[in-house]
Amino acid sequence: MPQQFKPFIFEHRLACARVGLVLEGHSLVQGFMPESLLWERWVQKRQKLCDGEFVYKAPDAGAERVGLEVELTLKNRDKLDESLRALSDRKDLAQVWWICGDATILRALKMEVMRRYWNATPRHLFCLMKDFLSLKHKSQLMDAEGASFKIDPAEPTLRPLPP
Repeated sequence: MPQQFKPFIFEHRLACARVGLVLEGHSLVQGFMPESLLWERWVQKRQKLCDGEFVYKAPDAGAERVGLEVELTLKNRDKLDESLRALSDRKDLAQVWWICGDATILRALKMEVMRRYWNATPRHLFCLMKDFLSLKHKSQLMDAEGASFKIDPAEPTLRPLPP
């Protein structure tokens, strides 16, 4: 029986692909893997699978493993908490970059991070989809408290947190 076409799944995959293409061409990003390739290598079945994963390394700084989450729809608080809790169990991730479809989604994610996860690992950083796609390698990510970090290869300010 053929699967029913679901436009929101198609839109999400297309958005993930667009973000992935930007990341693959970024000089501070290494080894970008989309979710489809992560599925093939997925070993721990209880582990949350991100929309993509890669290594981010700013000059003169340590490399950090980053999970990519593309959020195009607003989730309720329980669903957000479930995702954030599952990401907290991922000891291999130092950061999660949330690329959000609109300001309402971004605000909800930031509020949920501030509620329970603002000082936890992985570190959560946010950007609007339209900004990420238009600014590309010069995008800025912000943490839940509003601090802004550049990923511009010429002058990146996103660095690993001190131990």
